[in-house]
Amino acid sequence: METEAVANQLGVKLSPVPVTDAAPGKVRILCDDGEVWAGNALAFPFQPARGDLVLAIGQQGKWFVIGLLKTRGDMNFQFPADVTFSTPRGEIKLKSAKGLELHSPNVRIRAGKLELLARSVIEKADSAWRWVKGMLQVRAGRERTDIDDISQTTAKRFIVKAKEDVKIDGDKIYLG
Repeated sequence: METEAVANQLGVKLSPVPVTDAAPGKVRILCDDGEVWAGNALAFPFQPARGDLVLAIGQQGKWFVIGLLKTRGDMNFQFPADVTFSTPRGEIKLKSAKGLELHSPNVRIRAGKLELLARSVIEKADSAWRWVKGMLQVRAGRERTDIDDISQTTAKRFIVKAKEDVKIDGDKIYLG
């Protein structure tokens, strides 16, 4: 009650208001003063959009959005520069019901161990290189490789083992 009395004496207004428009760093709201531009003073980097319901505080015609009460559309977090998410004693988990999409000209993943679990993996690239210091092992039910031009394997020793038939089919086969 005491806070409310001080706020009224200072002419401070606090109200949930709808967003009618938005621009970087500011939000157009519909308040007691009519439609006005308010500064975006949210504690997190979110840009409200038309139709959202925000908590705004105002005094002498100056308004600031200080809370997000209800959003109707997508959540868009924008940062003006580099961002670091850090959990010194925990994990970062991202969960989505529909999907996860990354867009960047360069993506680096650094890990002591990278584990990928999927029902299906599709890789598409113009070129691909893989360097493995130790052993590269593939375990598969079947393997098929289709090469449009030349397939070349170079090794110190090359061993092919089959429990059944080995078939080599070509116009010419050179040995030695």
